Amino acid sequence: MCIAAKTALREKGCPARGGAAARNPAALCTFETPQHARGSKPRHAEIPIQLHERRLMLASPTNTGLPALRRPAHLPRSADTRPTSDKEIVVGRGRRLRLRPIRTDDAGALVQMGLRSTPDDLRLRFFSPVRPAVGHLTSMLTEFDREHHIAVAAYDPAAAEGGDGILGVVRLILSREAPEGEFAIMVRSDQAGHGLGHALMEEMLGWARERDLTRVRAEILFENKRMLRLAKAFGGVVQPQTQDFRTIQVTIELDGEPHRPTPRARKA
Repeated sequence: MCIAAKTALREKGCPARGGAAARNPAALCTFETPQHARGSKPRHAEIPIQLHERRLMLASPTNTGLPALRRPAHLPRSADTRPTSDKEIVVGRGRRLRLRPIRTDDAGALVQMGLRSTPDDLRLRFFSPVRPAVGHLTSMLTEFDREHHIAVAAYDPAAAEGGDGILGVVRLILSREAPEGEFAIMVRSDQAGHGLGHALMEEMLGWARERDLTRVRAEILFENKRMLRLAKAFGGVVQPQTQDFRTIQVTIELDGEPHRPTPRARKA
């Protein structure tokens, strides 16, 4: 980890770690749970901050002491990466959902999504056990540089006043140095197996192609078989990322014709 990154993490309240944690893209950052805010004994939860998510945290609008991220060199100055409106998607059995951009006031909705997901699904997404609560993690996931980061939530418009909440989220973070991006997808545990993950992956790849990216990448825990199957179905190539083989990097090349996933992949 470079000196500038260590300094920035300390300013955000995250200790700069040495050794294996500093070399691991899934290095941990600490946030305090709400019990501490109420004056009781401090408790801490360890959450993983992947490389692209660490950059997002440093670019948060609340972090005014840090420089903003630059527009990627491969994008024209007039380019706007943000989704402009809701969009309909169709998942398993013809169910019609809608996608909308993640908002800065979505922290509570993301917590509810976490509460309706299994602890293991949260661990697979964030690389370590996470207790859903408003804090650094929700700030990082809602307050980000929208010129470099696209994030949308899936919801069911048929649910009364959005009572079903956020069903899934897909993110794409644009590289500043090259026409590449890093993506992440999470589907709420009770929505898995109905095609939402497949639809979110297709949506993300559409954003990437619209912006002339050459490839997209993701870091996935080796044991996250569902996500690995989904990425491979879209042409993803995997390779170990760390010496202990805990994480795998998946790369999807975007040149040529898009891959046509199998029917099994469409149920992800």
